[in-house]
Amino acid sequence: MRRTVFGLSVLAAACSFLLVTGCQREGALRIVSINDGVPLVSDIIDFGEFTLPSEPGEPPEVIQIEQIPEDNVEIQLQYVELGLGLPTWTPYQAHITKIQIDYSDAAGTQYDPAVMRTNIVIPADPEGKTVKKATFTLVPSWWKTKYFEDEAQGSPEEEYGEVATLTAKVTVTGYDDASKKDIRAEAFTTIVMGNWWDEPSRLNQ
Repeated sequence: MRRTVFGLSVLAAACSFLLVTGCQREGALRIVSINDGVPLVSDIIDFGEFTLPSEPGEPPEVIQIEQIPEDNVEIQLQYVELGLGLPTWTPYQAHITKIQIDYSDAAGTQYDPAVMRTNIVIPADPEGKTVKKATFTLVPSWWKTKYFEDEAQGSPEEEYGEVATLTAKVTVTGYDDASKKDIRAEAFTTIVMGNWWDEPSRLNQ
């Protein structure tokens, strides 16, 4: 009888070990898509205008403005971790704390990365049916200014067209709530930098 009890104890301990260590998946964090899977067309400079109020009988004053905008896109994420321990610990979730974008072009030029802090919570779904959507800045204004300001149009009437095609490696990192282990995922997307036609009345739209 003692051997039976001892055997059951060993079996229970083994099952507990498997439950704790065997339910962690490599690659549980996934980037499903960036910008719906299509290249980002990034305008180096935006031209706009706004109208100042005028005195009765006076023509309105139109002010021309320009800016180098940032580009925000949607990212879709999944976390398919099975979780640790007993089912009563659910729901499991991942916290994404940082997004890094590394840029390069076809000639092999490497640009400085853009790094930003974030706080995206992704509930775990082992079946992979749940997608978490969030928005992040794929091309910050400061980064675009640093590398492409000299390629910007001087006025809205100047020539339009592509300036460069870049590959962006997007890496998201964070931690698992239950295990506190580090998690990461990466994916690639394309950015087409250029000067494109602007509708002055629709600045920032």
